[in-house]
Amino acid sequence: MSSQKQRLLSLDVLRGADLFFLVALQPLLWKLCEAYHSPFTSALKTQIDHVAWQGFSAWDIVMPLFLFMSGVTIPFAFSRYKKGTSKDVSLWLKIAKRFIILWLLGCIVQGNLLAFDISCFRLFSNTLQAIAVGYLVTSVLFLFFNTKWQIVFALIFLLIYWAVFYFFWE
Repeated sequence: MSSQKQRLLSLDVLRGADLFFLVALQPLLWKLCEAYHSPFTSALKTQIDHVAWQGFSAWDIVMPLFLFMSGVTIPFAFSRYKKGTSKDVSLWLKIAKRFIILWLLGCIVQGNLLAFDISCFRLFSNTLQAIAVGYLVTSVLFLFFNTKWQIVFALIFLLIYWAVFYFFWE
């Protein structure tokens, strides 16, 4: 057996399909729907655009799918630390580095990082920043808590998420 790290091929295929849908297929289908007006293209157009807070479309699955894929990789990446290998500084540097890179890439994608206008800057505004926070939180939960507590924290996070939208969002 090779000492080289094995990749989870199904996850790579899913990630590639998600990126293809995001970068290539959606813009192509959008142009097609704009060019040819029919009941089919009208229905298709609703699936490749966000809906206004009621229900969801296929396009609304892209971001959660990235979060899911990020979370799925954590047990594979950190299982050796869970089994007793010490959680040394290099592990925390790896987690911090990935968090910072994702966060900064999110700031760059936001498009306002170099505007030097603080009113345009949003601390938390896109999928990359959501992945960064999710990666950090999930890494800590995986490394320090058993499955029962991970489920408890997931339920607490869902309750907080619901409460924010229910009590503070219009």
